[in-house]
Amino acid sequence: MIDVHPPHESMHSWKDFWIHLGTISAGLLIAIGLEQSVEAIHRVHERHVLMEDLRAEAEHNDDVLHKDVEGMRQTIVYYTALRDRALAADNTQGDQLPPLPSPPTGSSFLTSAGAWESARDSNQLGLLPRNLTSTYEEVYEQRDFGKTHFLLASLDADAALYHFLDQHTVPHQAFDPALLSAPDRATFEGLIDKALMSTETAAGTTTFYLNENRALLNGAQTPDQLHQALSRSY
Repeated sequence: MIDVHPPHESMHSWKDFWIHLGTISAGLLIAIGLEQSVEAIHRVHERHVLMEDLRAEAEHNDDVLHKDVEGMRQTIVYYTALRDRALAADNTQGDQLPPLPSPPTGSSFLTSAGAWESARDSNQLGLLPRNLTSTYEEVYEQRDFGKTHFLLASLDADAALYHFLDQHTVPHQAFDPALLSAPDRATFEGLIDKALMSTETAAGTTTFYLNENRALLNGAQTPDQLHQALSRSY
C-alpha cells in the first residue's frame, strides 16, 4: 500500500502546487513500476521453475517409456511363441513342438504426470507460451491414451494366462500350453490372440508417446514442430 503524505509547508502559488503534484505523481509511478518489475521477475522465476520441472518429468518418462516399449516387444515375442506352441500341439507329436519360450524378464512402469497435473490444477499453465502449453497437452493426452491401452492389454493377458496358470501349471516349470486339453487349448488360443493384438496396440501407442516425448525434449515448441518431428521418426 502506498501512502501519500501532505506537504510539510503550505503552498503559496500554483507553481508550488504543480511541483508538489508532479513529485507525488513521479513517486507513484516509480512505486508502481517497481512493484510491477518485482511481479514480472517473480513470474519469470516461476516460469523457469515450471519448465525445469516439466523437462525433468519428460526426461524421467523417456527412460520409463524406453523400458516399457522394450518389455512389450519381448512380451509380443513370448505370446507369439506360446500361441505357436499351442497350435502345433493340435497337429504334431510332442517331440516336434516348437521350443517352450522363456517368460519376459523385467517389470512394467507407469510414466509420471505429477508436474503437469500440479501446474494444471494450480492454474500455472498460463506461465507458459500458449503454443508450448498446447504441445504439452498433446503429449500428455497421448500418455493417457497409451496408459488406457496398456491397462487393456494387461487385462487381456490376465484372461489368457492366469486362469490356466492357476489350473494347469506344473510346479517349478514354465507354463506350457501344449499340456492343456484340446478344449482348453482352443480357449487359450483365442484368448492369447486377443492378448497379442491388444499388446501390439499398446506397444504402438506407447512408441508414439515415446517419440512425442523425445520430440519435446529435442526442442519442439509448437504442435506443428511436434508433428514435423514425428513425421521424421517414421
